Amino acid sequence: MPKETFRKLSAQKRQRVFDAAISEFCRVPLEDVSIKNIVEKAGIARGSFYQYFWGKEDLFLYLLCSLRANLEEDLAGGESIYQFIYSLAEKEIREIKERSDAIPVKAQLLRQIAASPSAINIFERDITEKLRNDDRFQNMIKESGLASIEECKMSAMIELLTQSLRRAVIQVISSNRTADEALLILHHKLQILKKGING
Repeated sequence: MPKETFRKLSAQKRQRVFDAAISEFCRVPLEDVSIKNIVEKAGIARGSFYQYFWGKEDLFLYLLCSLRANLEEDLAGGESIYQFIYSLAEKEIREIKERSDAIPVKAQLLRQIAASPSAINIFERDITEKLRNDDRFQNMIKESGLASIEECKMSAMIELLTQSLRRAVIQVISSNRTADEALLILHHKLQILKKGING
């Protein structure tokens, strides 16, 4: 996440860095991201970049968190964890489908995440942490009957849920499946996680 020096920048300068970073991270996978390109486009010195962020992985995490600002709104509560994961995937997929003429920034970033093992690890670790630390998500877990399972099984379950969500969205972005196909497969995965293979 950004260092304090980045937070103290003017809103205009922060936006320039953000825009330059988004442009670069949407262009290539994380492993190929060029800090040189980012600083040139943002109009800052390379040394300044390292005063703002620890490195490109840190910047990537900041971009993810910024683009996922609506997660709090999505965690409305009152539904099971399985319904929540399905609803979140459906929302993301419908947004992509409706904007097929110009894929939104979030979709372009997801496409590059799909092409980068390092980015996938950061993405999944971040969303897992975000969900685990959210009180409403914890309530969904209780309502879904998962509160009593062991910690290691809970971690595995959250990992399976987030991977299933990410995979459904990425399949639509990469045109490997239609929205309806991806959501149907996600539905089946969630039913298996909820009830078992014979449920």
